Amino acid sequence: MYTAVKQTETWKKIRVIRRNVCPGIKCGISSQFGGSAFAEIRDGGLQKIVDVLVSTGLLLQPKSHKNQKIVAIDVGSGLGKFLFFLASTCLELKLKTRLELRGIEINASSFQQAVATSEAVKTLFPNNYIFQFSNGDAQQMENSFLDDVHIMYAFNRAVPREVFRHVCAVCNASSCLKIIFSSLDLHQLGLNAQKFQMAGEKIKVVAEGGNTSSVIRVYFRYSEVP
Repeated sequence: MYTAVKQTETWKKIRVIRRNVCPGIKCGISSQFGGSAFAEIRDGGLQKIVDVLVSTGLLLQPKSHKNQKIVAIDVGSGLGKFLFFLASTCLELKLKTRLELRGIEINASSFQQAVATSEAVKTLFPNNYIFQFSNGDAQQMENSFLDDVHIMYAFNRAVPREVFRHVCAVCNASSCLKIIFSSLDLHQLGLNAQKFQMAGEKIKVVAEGGNTSSVIRVYFRYSEVP
């Protein structure tokens, strides 16, 4: 298993840029959403998630790589921290495949700050690393929304369960999705257990600005179980 380098130089630069661009960040706490602050996962937790991704081989670049591109989406992307962290790791891995990093966020302020950050950091990445943020409601996703997505991440316990019931239906319709990271038990919300197996070990994470731990569940498409 490859263990991604902790605190890459690129990520250190992004951390500084995010603090300057995103006025909502104070010790990692994101801007207000729905009247209450929501927190981002600490770097150590994101590192654990990315290490799992690396262990699957999805982010490796053999000469015969079957994917012309790799697409990752963050549902409820907030200020985009997961996507920026993932991009910095892929840069460290010298990934040359086209990498599309998409975020969908319902809060307009958070969305605007994520876009501003993506503009500020784009000089750190090659042209084949593409950030795409959209201001929208995940409950309005069409079944084709995840047709070319390989990796889905969702850490937002404030999102209503009915939203993720819809998201699970869209996941079930995708033939491309290979791995899902979620703070919710998606099998209880309708994710097809015949298509996606939940890993036995959960990833323990802690949000910035607090000491309460949470868990991230990992779901592999059966054909992709490492």
